[in-house]
Amino acid sequence: AAPRVAVVTGASRGIGRGIALELGAAGYAVYCIGRSSRTGRAYDDQRAVADGLDLTVESAAEEVSRKGGRGIPCPCDLSSDDDIERVLDEVYEK
Repeated sequence: AAPRVAVVTGASRGIGRGIALELGAAGYAVYCIGRSSRTGRAYDDQRAVADGLDLTVESAAEEVSRKGGRGIPCPCDLSSDDDIERVLDEVYEK
């Protein structure tokens, strides 16, 4: 059987993160997509995060993996066609 793969946008926080974690618990490979990244730039319209919280695509991917799935962090600004193309190429290649 083909592996189960999910692409979740907004995976660094809120509902998107919850969906990514549930899919991970169900055994999916989850591409965690979002702008919040440990390596990315901050965006003016991002909500503030309390000190000590790691609400990034990397932390979401790590948590997906801890729950039994395979988390793949994909920093991406969905307002950028180039970013979207890069992430979709990565999903298709794997």
